[in-house]
Amino acid sequence: MKRFSCFYVKRCLRRIKRIALYIAVPFSPLLVWFILTLNREIIEFIARSPWVAKYFPTLSGIIREDVFSDNFIRAFDGAALSGLLTLFGVIVTVWYYYSTRQQDLIERKFFVIDELITELKKNQREISRLNSNTNSITDHQQQLKMRTDTWHKLGADVALLPRRVHMRLSVLYGCLAECYTLQDYYDRKVTIDKISDLVTELHKYRSNLGKDDVI
Repeated sequence: MKRFSCFYVKRCLRRIKRIALYIAVPFSPLLVWFILTLNREIIEFIARSPWVAKYFPTLSGIIREDVFSDNFIRAFDGAALSGLLTLFGVIVTVWYYYSTRQQDLIERKFFVIDELITELKKNQREISRLNSNTNSITDHQQQLKMRTDTWHKLGADVALLPRRVHMRLSVLYGCLAECYTLQDYYDRKVTIDKISDLVTELHKYRSNLGKDDVI
């Protein structure tokens, strides 16, 4: 129950973060524009303030001369507009890079999962064949053909899987790599027979990958 609650809380936080990001990206230029406008109003308030004129007469004269001129207003608005356009360009660039990277990451995860599922199913068939011929003398003498090539071929990409799944697969493939004879299989039977559970877990993770994007 506690584990389910933690998962639900993490999922809600992830969705809130995503909603906040969707709101912040298009409205951030408006927020910056509001801040710049507020700053201009503060500058004008300081220029009109009597205590500034009393204690800092020289500074007040310079501010009054510049702030209330048409050149200041045009320069301020031009600088603000240039800054907003630059900011919007940066936001679009970062958003495009983030979206492209996320899509590429998801596609790589799909590839890793599909390759591992294919190899694990081949090992499943080998184990089924072994269990159906346990009384055969020739089978006892035959070398097992457990496959681990895909796990090594994928290299660091297997780390894209969730940590718990990666750890279980690492233990499983460690056993498969040492399984050459029937006795080797019996010594590691408890671990190797969990292949079907891992295949099911990989299928479940794959189906939720595009929805929750769990990394």
